[in-house]
Amino acid sequence: MAFPDDPLQIRAEIALGADVAGDPASWSWTDISAYVRTADGARVTVNRGRRNDSGSSTPATAQFELDNDEGRFCTQNPMSPYFPLLKTNTPVKLSVSTDSGSSWSVRYSGYLSTLPTSWRGPGGSDSSVSVTADSVLRRLGKGGSRSPLRWTAPNLSSSGTCIEYWPMEDNEDATECASYFPDGIPMTAAGSIEMGASSPPSGSQATPQSDYAFMKANPPSLTGIVRPYASTGAWTVLGIFKVDAESIIDQVLIDCDITHGEGSTDPDQLRVQIDNNKLAMSVSQEDGTVLGTYPGATQTTAPNDGNWHSIAVTATQSGADVRFDFHYDGSAFGMTIANRTLGTIRKVAFPSTSITTAGQLLAVGHLAVYDDNLLDNSIGTYSDAMLSHLTAAGERVDLRLGRLEDESDLIHSIGAIPGEVEMLERVGSQADGTILAAAEDAAEADGGILYEPRDFADDSLTYLSRSAINVNAISTPAMTLTQDHFTVIEQGDDDYYLGTKVTVTGAGSSSTAAVEPIENEITLAQNVRFADRLPDLAGWALYQGTRPDYRYPRIRVLLHDATSQIAAWKTTELGDRILIPDPPPGVVNDIDAIIEGCSESFSQFEWSVDLFCSPASRYRIAKLDHTTYGRMDTAASRLVNAVTSSATTLDVETVEGAEWSTATGYDLGVGGERMTVTAVTGSFTDSFTRTVASGWGTSTSGHAWSITGGSASEYSVNGTRGIVAIAAVNSLRSVYITALPVANIDRTFTVRIPVLATGAAIQVRAAARWDVAANTYLTARVQAETDQTMTLQLMRVVAGSVTTLRSRTIVGLTHSTTADYRIRFKVQGSWLFAKVWNAASSEPTQWTDCAWDTAITAAGSWGIRTALTSGNTNTLPVSVQFDTDATTHPQAISVTRSVNTVVKAQAAGAPVGLFQPNYLGL
Repeated sequence: MAFPDDPLQIRAEIALGADVAGDPASWSWTDISAYVRTADGARVTVNRGRRNDSGSSTPATAQFELDNDEGRFCTQNPMSPYFPLLKTNTPVKLSVSTDSGSSWSVRYSGYLSTLPTSWRGPGGSDSSVSVTADSVLRRLGKGGSRSPLRWTAPNLSSSGTCIEYWPMEDNEDATECASYFPDGIPMTAAGSIEMGASSPPSGSQATPQSDYAFMKANPPSLTGIVRPYASTGAWTVLGIFKVDAESIIDQVLIDCDITHGEGSTDPDQLRVQIDNNKLAMSVSQEDGTVLGTYPGATQTTAPNDGNWHSIAVTATQSGADVRFDFHYDGSAFGMTIANRTLGTIRKVAFPSTSITTAGQLLAVGHLAVYDDNLLDNSIGTYSDAMLSHLTAAGERVDLRLGRLEDESDLIHSIGAIPGEVEMLERVGSQADGTILAAAEDAAEADGGILYEPRDFADDSLTYLSRSAINVNAISTPAMTLTQDHFTVIEQGDDDYYLGTKVTVTGAGSSSTAAVEPIENEITLAQNVRFADRLPDLAGWALYQGTRPDYRYPRIRVLLHDATSQIAAWKTTELGDRILIPDPPPGVVNDIDAIIEGCSESFSQFEWSVDLFCSPASRYRIAKLDHTTYGRMDTAASRLVNAVTSSATTLDVETVEGAEWSTATGYDLGVGGERMTVTAVTGSFTDSFTRTVASGWGTSTSGHAWSITGGSASEYSVNGTRGIVAIAAVNSLRSVYITALPVANIDRTFTVRIPVLATGAAIQVRAAARWDVAANTYLTARVQAETDQTMTLQLMRVVAGSVTTLRSRTIVGLTHSTTADYRIRFKVQGSWLFAKVWNAASSEPTQWTDCAWDTAITAAGSWGIRTALTSGNTNTLPVSVQFDTDATTHPQAISVTRSVNTVVKAQAAGAPVGLFQPNYLGL
C-alpha cells in the first residue's frame, strides 16, 4: 500500500548544537517526528520562492505544530532532553515518505525562528508549540550593512587566517579605529589625523585623512597592535591609500614591527615609503642596520596621482632566506635577505610619523594582517573591492555570488546553475549593504531566481540564472498536468511590467525603448557593468510588457488525488517548466509556465501544492539549430485573400523581411488560431499545358488570367506555351492576375521572341503593383534590339508616364530567335531587382540590375506586357511566346487548421506569424 491509501509519513529532524556556519554534512540530526501533530486539521506548510518574476527573493518558511505535553520544546526548560541546545536558529529539516518509510523526500530545510508555547484544557493538559522556521535568506537580511571592502577583507585568505583587520570606517567623532574582531585592539591615532574625513573609493565608507595644514608640524600616525599568533613562516599586510595629485611627499606609508629573538640580527622592521612619485621598501634589524632595500622605482601608476590605490606587503620564509615584496598595481617589487628567520608581526603603523617633510593630503583605510602570503588573485580581489568590484571586464553574476559566499559566515555554499555561461550578466558596483542585498542586486541584474534548496545537502542557496531559465523554458516540462490534476487555476493578463515606454538606467547611463501609442511609462534600474547592455535590457522589458499573454499566478494540485504527479513533484524545482496541454474551457492555448514559487501543505492523508507561476514566454528565447525554437518569425506577413474556416491553403505575402521557410511542422498564428504548416510553395504556377483560344484561361495554380490591349484573338495557349500575337506597332498587349494582389513579389517566367527585331526593338515587361485602370505600375522591361543585343530597364509608370530608374545593356546576352530567356523580377519594399539569362544556362547568382523607388507602394495586380516599339518594321503579327511562369513569393502555405480548437474564418490582410514567436535572448 502507498499514500493516500496509507498515511503520508512525515519526518521532522533538528540539528541540536550545530555549527550553523559549518558544513551541514557534519551536523547530527535528532528525530522529533513523533511529536509532529497532523490530526484534527493540523498541517505542515512550506513556502518557497516568490509570487512572480517581478518580486524579490523571500525567505523560505515552514509552519507546523509540535506536541509539548512534557515541555520538551520549551527552550528554557532545564528538564527538557534538548536543553540547552534547543534555541533559535537550530537547523530543522522536514521530509515525507509515500511508501511507508522506504524512501524519503526532503521538503524543507531551514532554521527555527519562533517556538511559542500554548496550553489548553484543564490545568494546561494540552500543550503545543507552533513552530515557525525561516531560511538563510532571513538571516542574511538581518546582518549588518557593510561596505564591499569590509565584507572582503576578513575573508580574503583561503589558506590562512585574517589575524587583525581595522576597517578604519569610524565616524568623525571617533578617537581611535575599532578592530573588526570583537576581541581585537583598536588602532591608536596620533598627530594631524581626522577620522571619517576622506572622500573614499566606492568600495568603502569614509576613512581617516591627514589634516592638510598641520601635517608637517604634527605628522599623522595610526598604529595597531597585532595580537600574538603562531608563526606560519609567512604574513601579509594589506591597506588602501590616496595622496594628493602630483604632490611632493616623503612619507613612511607602512611601518611593520616584526618579532625576533633578543639581540638577533633577524628582521625587526619593514618600511614602505612614498618618495614623491615612487614607492620604496627597506628592512632593518634591531640595531638599525639595514638588511636590504628595494630602491625607489617609478611604477606604472604613480602613488601620488590623487587616486586610491591598494598596497600589500608580503613576507615568506624560503629555506634559510626571507623574501619581502610589496605589491602595487598588479606588480610585485622586492628582495631576498639571506640567512635570516622571519618573525610574526606585532605592530603596524599606517601611516607612520617617522618621515614627513611636506604637508600633503594623505588618506588611508582598511588595514588587514594575515598569517600567510596572499596570492596575487587574492590581492587583486582586495583591489577590486576597493572599487566596489567594478572591474574592467565586469564581475560575472555567478562569480559575484561565489565571492559573497566566501564573505559570509552564514552561507556554506551557493550553487549557481548558469545555463549558457556566456549569457550571464556582468554586474556593476557592489554597494554598501547586507550580503542578501548584494546577492539580490546581482540576481536582479541578471534576471534569475535566488532561492534556498529544499535540502541542506544541496547548498545553502541556489542561484538559477536567467540563461538557465531560458533553457528550462524550451526543455521538456518537469510536470505535465491534465484537467484531472488541478483543482484551481487563477488567470489574469500578464501586466506586471506593462509599459509601452521603458527606460532602463545603469552604468551611469540610460536607454529607452517604446512602441506607439505610448500609454504607460516605466523606469527600471539595472546594476549592470556596461552601458551598451541597456538598449537590449530596455527592449526586452518592453517586449515583456507589451506581448499578449496570460499569467497564471496560482495553480493548485491535490497530490492525494493526482497521485501520478507525486514522483514528478518530488524532483520539480523553482524555475522549472510546467505544461497544461488540456486547459479548462475558455483557454484556447496550452498553459505553459515557469514556477516562481510554491506553497505545499501536507498531513496524514492530504498533500496539496499551490504553484505561483509566470508565463514561460517571458523566458523563452531562440536557440540556434533548434527545430522549433531556432526558427525566427518574419518581420511582417499578411493573408493575401480571406479564407473560410475550413480552407487549408493560405496565400501569404511577407511585407517585410525574409520569406517563410519551405520546411514544415511549425505552427503559425492567424487571428488567434493555431495552424500547423504541412507544405510551403509559391502561390502561383503556370505550365501552359492547356489549349485556350481568345485568352489565356486559368493557370495551373487555379488563378484566372485577364487580358487588356488589342483583340482577344491575339491571346492563346497552344498546349505548351502562352502566345501573344502582336498585331500593331506601339500598342501594348497585356495579361495579368488580379486574384493575388500583393505589393511584394518574386516571379520568374520564360519568354521567346521568334523573330529578330527590325526597324525598332521588341519589348517584354514584367509588371508589379499594377493598378490596371490607372495604368500605374513598376516594371522590368527587357528589349530585343535591332542589333541583337538585349537591354534591361527598371522603370516606374504613373498614369502612363514613364520614369526610367536604371538602364543597361545585358552583357553576354545575344538575341536568338530559337532561344528561350528567363526573366526574374522581384519587388521588395522600395527595391526593384531583375535578372535576365539564357534558359539553357543556370540562373546567375547576381542580379542583372536593381533600383530604389518609393513612389508606388500599394498592393496590386501583376503580369506581362509586350509591344513592338515605335518604328518597328517586323511582319505582323509577331507572336511572343511565354512558358514556365511561377512565383516564389507570395507563398501558398498548406496548413492543418484549428490546432488549438479555434475555428473561424480569417480576413484578407490578417497578420500571419509564428504562433509562438522566438526572440533573441539578452
